Amino acid sequence: MVRKATTMRQHSTEEKAHFFEKITNLSLHGRRIRAIQNLHMCTNLRVLFLYNNCIERIENLSFAKNLTHLYLENNRIRRIEDLANLAHLTKLSLDGNCISTLEGLEGCSSLTELHLSNQRLELGQTFEFDPQSIAGLADSLQLLTIANSQVESIAPLGGLANLQILRASHNPHLAGGVDSLEELVKGCVFLQEVDFADTPLAATPNYRDTLIAKSEYVSLIDGKLVQPNQREQGFDSIADREHGRRRKQHIAQWLDLYDNEQQQPGFPSKFWFDALGDDPLYSIFCAGCLFGTCTPTLELGGKKLDVFKAALEDVVEFSRVSVAAGFLFRFSQRETRVS
Repeated sequence: MVRKATTMRQHSTEEKAHFFEKITNLSLHGRRIRAIQNLHMCTNLRVLFLYNNCIERIENLSFAKNLTHLYLENNRIRRIEDLANLAHLTKLSLDGNCISTLEGLEGCSSLTELHLSNQRLELGQTFEFDPQSIAGLADSLQLLTIANSQVESIAPLGGLANLQILRASHNPHLAGGVDSLEELVKGCVFLQEVDFADTPLAATPNYRDTLIAKSEYVSLIDGKLVQPNQREQGFDSIADREHGRRRKQHIAQWLDLYDNEQQQPGFPSKFWFDALGDDPLYSIFCAGCLFGTCTPTLELGGKKLDVFKAALEDVVEFSRVSVAAGFLFRFSQRETRVS
């Protein structure tokens, strides 16, 4: 079978061992092979095609220390194993098998491409990532495909420091939100292409903006190119969202201060100076808050201004400076009449 799997021909006077040592490529795909065996004499093997067979285990490959490319797509393999000695392996293709865990690759320190899409898993089974294998691939792996493989979390992939291409589409339970995306791009700083199409993660608000703003090199998201103006918009969107979060925190602090009978000395002034860095309109609003908190005459009929607190709560809910500005105008009119 080996002789038929190579384009090389054995000379009539050539010894069998010498002939097998010269073989670097073997094409054994689509031959209904059930087990990997009888290849140990091909000690210089570099490329091995074993896809579209009936193989159930990765075995008997420890001899192939020079192997760089291994193709095992569309078999019946359930575990990644017996690859510890393949230090020169750069591409491993295992699409279309029954593998449920990325494991057994801690010794493959040269692996740059790993294909694990379309795994045929049992009902309720999910795809997992072994921490030791992730650590072993951290400095080498550049391309990972895990599409349609029942992946539920991308959190472990943040350890792949040199990852450039990640294809994880068609995973119906893959979620995590913006935080998981930020953790991914924080760890995978060289990401250039990501694909989360047809996953709950891709439906997360600000999904695309987060990837664009947080990843310096990403240029393709779900098959769509990132345009220069989109990168600028992504930065603006993230900045606006963070700015709004700071505003809500400030308003919440003011609400707490309003409810606190023992006001903290010096707190309003400190808060005022912190707010100056946001924007002029918001600073005006904070000035009104400062005035309302520190002036003892702001009581109508012995009751505190509940309308003041209500307006603040509106700002918390809608984060709209216009609400605050309108309140300040109305409040100034009422305060003038009371005086």
